Amino acid sequence: KQWYQTQSTGNDCYCWICHHTGNMLCCERCPRVFHIKCVPLTEEPDDDWICPCCAHLEECKKLGDRSKCCRTNLAKMLPYALDRMSSSGTEAFQQPVTTEVAPNYFDFVHYPMDMGTLRQKAKAGVWQCTQHFLDNARWILHNCIIFNGGKSRLTALARTVYNVCQHEMLEISLCPDCFLNSCTADKDWFTRVCKKTHRLVWAKLRGFPFWPAKVLQRQGQQIDVRFFGQHERAWVHESNTLDISEEPPAGYRNK
Repeated sequence: KQWYQTQSTGNDCYCWICHHTGNMLCCERCPRVFHIKCVPLTEEPDDDWICPCCAHLEECKKLGDRSKCCRTNLAKMLPYALDRMSSSGTEAFQQPVTTEVAPNYFDFVHYPMDMGTLRQKAKAGVWQCTQHFLDNARWILHNCIIFNGGKSRLTALARTVYNVCQHEMLEISLCPDCFLNSCTADKDWFTRVCKKTHRLVWAKLRGFPFWPAKVLQRQGQQIDVRFFGQHERAWVHESNTLDISEEPPAGYRNK
């Protein structure tokens, strides 16, 4: 098993989780390295080890034609996600870092990444699934922490970019059609029929009347809904929802 000490192995120098150095468990498929305690594992694995990122990618590839279809749709959606990630102040992450800007950058950064590269690979259909894209977008944050430190202004911006990326990938995962429709300028996007069937409900928040909403996901007795009208999102308890009906429930107030 490879325990990383120098870049001669072709892997990164810094743990993917905590961003510190030390004795590392090297992934056999990608440059990422991990402390055993950060994976977490209780002991060194016996066989050639692949990291959680690569393990997820392998599962995605097993989908075959479905994965190919997913890549095609993802290539359409990721440019919108990248646009939302590219807010004001993120110019430093739009193009590759050069030695003219940071002469010693590649002494620390093994696998550079930027949003321009993410965009080019999205256009080429490289990203297999939302998690594959997210795992590669995280290189921007990882590299920024390594080179600039965890408390720098640039690192704070990189965290914001990554948080936006997480949000966008979750939205795509919940319903690709809703995501793509929301990126259009059409006012009726929310009422368009999705390939995924959404349960329609009357949902009630404390202090507000019942209001029609679309269910996006469920966790236990909590339901994630998006309301018709202004498209606000909220988690509501199952007891505060009713299946949609032609007649509104008591407490409904028309606006």
